[in-house]
Amino acid sequence: MVAQKTHGKHKKRIQMRISLLLLLVFTMFPAKGQEISIKCDCTSFIHWKNVDTSTFNGNSDLEKLFRTEVLCDNDEYMILRDSSDYFLIKRTDYAKSKTDTFIISQKPVWIKKQGIVCTYTQHDPNQIFTIYSQPDLNSEKLFERRLVVKEFGTLMIIKNCIKDWLKVMITINGKRMEGWIKKVNSCPLKCTTCT
Repeated sequence: MVAQKTHGKHKKRIQMRISLLLLLVFTMFPAKGQEISIKCDCTSFIHWKNVDTSTFNGNSDLEKLFRTEVLCDNDEYMILRDSSDYFLIKRTDYAKSKTDTFIISQKPVWIKKQGIVCTYTQHDPNQIFTIYSQPDLNSEKLFERRLVVKEFGTLMIIKNCIKDWLKVMITINGKRMEGWIKKVNSCPLKCTTCT
């Protein structure tokens, strides 16, 4: 009887060690491109016209989003995390296609960075649009002025995201710039002004 108890305790210790070892392995060797990820709190849209089908990489949830033609007022995605090659995104609401209303999978999906996660400039004539060299209000200002009406809704490709900061690539008056903006300077919705 004592031998059975000792054997049972020994078996539990081995199972626990195996579990800890597996946890360490999966923590130390995450999926390629998702090694280190930073928490984000920004919204975006996916520029589906530029999607290369290799982006899906067998991800059926992401492919389902692509295959569904959605009306413009329901195409907002939350960027939850940013890694070296991927964004972790999540649909923020219900979607209505041309034929039916349905619930988009609420499961977050990793999407490869290929210049397809985007946003627009804010539609606010009173707001000063500023691009910073770093995600810090005290860093160098690379660009700062009020946008004119024709510049409202200018496309910005999201390169990185840290908390409520977006690193974007934008072209204004033929000049291409890259830098950091606060999320309040962006609007991911095609059909509204976000103001």
